[in-house]
Amino acid sequence: MPGWAIETAARAAALLHLSPAAVVQGALDRACFHEKRRQYDSRCIIERLRQDFAESIERGRAVLGITSEDLYVPGLNFVFGQAELGGACAIVSTHRLVDEAGALGQPTTMLERRLRTEVVHELGHVLGLEHCSNPYCAMCFSNSLLDTDRKGDRLCFACISRLGL
Repeated sequence: MPGWAIETAARAAALLHLSPAAVVQGALDRACFHEKRRQYDSRCIIERLRQDFAESIERGRAVLGITSEDLYVPGLNFVFGQAELGGACAIVSTHRLVDEAGALGQPTTMLERRLRTEVVHELGHVLGLEHCSNPYCAMCFSNSLLDTDRKGDRLCFACISRLGL
């Protein structure tokens, strides 16, 4: 994962006035890989992040993982990311966020915007926000890139109020 992704994720975290203990990237634990699906189980990755960054978490810091690998949770074909609701760990994947230029390894404005949107969404869950029914709020559930592109990287007034921002 290139450095621009880490920088983009850190800027997205700042939108929520959140400074994670770590925005991490790197090889994922193969124990989390589902051979038949050719995807990583995001629940397993979150558990690994919780173990690897236990000291930071104990000090009240959040941990955000960024990967280019494809993620899933049972019952869904894929997820853009996942987080512990009111917890400390989140993971976001760029795998399904890329467009043609992004697939060639070049960050695009759209790819960066999509990554920001998903980071805000997952860190919103870490801060305790559930899915929002406002289709233009970053906390609205995304089942497709059309959903992600429509909602953008900002929270609605109701979600901002819930966070006390």
